[in-house]
Amino acid sequence: MGKYLVGVDVGGTNIKLALMTRALEPVAFTSFPTRVEDGYDRISQQMIRQIEKLASENGVSPDEIAAIGMGLPGTVDTARQKTVYLSILQWDDMNPCEKLGEYFHVPCRIENDANLNALGEYHFTFRREIDNMVLLTLGTGIGSGIILRGRLYGGTSNHGAELGHMTIVADGGRTCLCGRPGHWEAYCSGTALERYVAQRLADFPDSLLHREIAAAGRYDNRQLFQCLQQGDPLAQETFSQFLRYLAVGIANVMKILAPDLIVLGGGLSQAGEVLFSPLEGEVRKHLIDPGQFCPIVPAQLNVRAGAYGACVLASEAL
Repeated sequence: MGKYLVGVDVGGTNIKLALMTRALEPVAFTSFPTRVEDGYDRISQQMIRQIEKLASENGVSPDEIAAIGMGLPGTVDTARQKTVYLSILQWDDMNPCEKLGEYFHVPCRIENDANLNALGEYHFTFRREIDNMVLLTLGTGIGSGIILRGRLYGGTSNHGAELGHMTIVADGGRTCLCGRPGHWEAYCSGTALERYVAQRLADFPDSLLHREIAAAGRYDNRQLFQCLQQGDPLAQETFSQFLRYLAVGIANVMKILAPDLIVLGGGLSQAGEVLFSPLEGEVRKHLIDPGQFCPIVPAQLNVRAGAYGACVLASEAL
């Protein structure tokens, strides 16, 4: 019987691979470009070659692989082990891990990538301390994963836990990336923060942030956080708008799920205390009583979380 597990985290830009022992001890990690235009068959062959390469570099032969887990960017029906809708890849109504399982002659499992991010963070960082956790990944949108009583929760047919798509503005809301109005991620994702800056840039021609953008020839959210620490008025106004909506959504999550912990991942979470310090106070304003509050902390695994979570998923296939 094989001694090792492989976790695959498929993204629209990069594919991450993790190799672990059956005891879930990390052995190696790597990533490579997805090249969406190559299509499923060629990308599958690339994944197989990269898994073989990673294994070989670490003294593992292909027949020592016991199981494979895969995270995918979209809706996955875990009961049927088929995708429902993957907007970037368009690998719908199929099991993209099947070719890998057939090649290595091992069981394989698929799951939504945000769920596996949560599973990875929970199992390798927080499992010994808590039972209930919510991961929010602040990036282009808001990815989310829910751990209840130590297990992933996705609701009926795994269609739940889409916290970024909860409606927080019912009438005339901003359009979400999914095309529907008023969703949470339309107000406090990295994309939303960039839009806030663009909308107010002309009103603050002398601001530090305006000068930073002009000098760089482009905008990056890291510029905003740097200028925020220096008291820049444009950075303060746009961040305040972003923070207000982030706090509203997080307070909703606390009131509905009462988790032990909320973990923030993604690029925006790396802003550090400039984000986390004011966030607690803003969240508390929207709670019914103080007992509903739980700690809000930054993610620890970052880019490794999904592939690590996929290894946990692979272990459950044995």
